[in-house]
Amino acid sequence: MLADYEDQKSWMTKVIKNIAKAGFFSSDRTIEQYNDEIWHSK
Repeated sequence: MLADYEDQKSWMTKVIKNIAKAGFFSSDRTIEQYNDEIWHSK
């Protein structure tokens, strides 16, 4: 991990990918999915 941090290009690439993929795990999406699949609330 330290080697990646010291290589700024590698580090920034990983940061951007992590941020881009984090959207799927947002709490809003999770609550909406629970509602659709479990609660069926309107």
